[in-house]
Amino acid sequence: MSQVVVKAAGNKEWRKGRGFSIEEIQEAGLSMETLRKKGVMVDTRRNTMHNENVEELLRLKEKL
Repeated sequence: MSQVVVKAAGNKEWRKGRGFSIEEIQEAGLSMETLRKKGVMVDTRRNTMHNENVEELLRLKEKL
């Protein structure tokens, strides 16, 4: 399963996230429906984009 990382609000350290944001998914050229069908978590409440997550989605895209 793909690892989602986000920055913690208080101390700005990286932590495990609950799912990829819509912006990250669009940047990688994927759709939410496709990812959800494959069991990848999507967090619709997040509005941030981290390059680490986009790179992880691109690696996942190659496997799909």
